[in-house]
Amino acid sequence: ITPTGTLSYSRFDANGALEPVPVFNDYSWTFRLRYAPGEPLFSSRLGKEAPISLAKDAPIVSLTHTVGYFDNQFLYNKTEFSAQKRIWLSSFGHIDAAISTGFIWNRVPLPRLFAPNANPSFLLVADAFNLMRPMEFVMDQYADLFVTYYLKGWIFNRIPLLNRLKLREVVSFRAIIGSLSEKNNPLFGA
Repeated sequence: ITPTGTLSYSRFDANGALEPVPVFNDYSWTFRLRYAPGEPLFSSRLGKEAPISLAKDAPIVSLTHTVGYFDNQFLYNKTEFSAQKRIWLSSFGHIDAAISTGFIWNRVPLPRLFAPNANPSFLLVADAFNLMRPMEFVMDQYADLFVTYYLKGWIFNRIPLLNRLKLREVVSFRAIIGSLSEKNNPLFGA
C-alpha cells in the first residue's frame, strides 16, 4: 500500500520523532460464510468458479472474518455481517433492503479502519453515501442500512399526460452509525 497525491503517512520512531512511511505491507486471510437459500445460479463461460445469480428474491446472509498482519507490527481481526433481501409488494413495486455491521477487534492503524463507501461523482451508486467524501469518517465499529423502494410507476402512471413519459419513482434511504473506540483513537494515545 503506497500513499499517493498529497496523502502521506508517518509514525514515531524509537526516539519519539516522526518519520515518513513510504510503503506498507498487508497480509490477510479472509473466511466467508454465505447463506442464500433458494438462490438459482447460472454458470457463465468461466465455469463453476464464477456463478452468476439471476434471482434477487433469495435472502442473502453473509458472515466474514479477516485475520491480517499489517506493516509487520499489527495483527488484526475484522468481523463483518451482512443481510439483504428483496421484498415484493405486488402491484406497488418492490423494496430492496440491506443491513450490515462490522467490528475490528484489535488496535490498527488508519488504513485498516472501516471507511464508509463514499461516492463523490454525479451518478448515484446503490450502496454508497452520495453526500460524503472518501475517508471523511473512519471507525472501528459500524452498522449501516440501505433501503430502496421502487414504486414502478404507481404514482406517475395515474397522472394524465405525465404517464406518457414512462417515468418511474424511486425512494431511497441510507443510514450509517459508527464509532472509533479509544484503542484506535490517536487522541487517547493508544
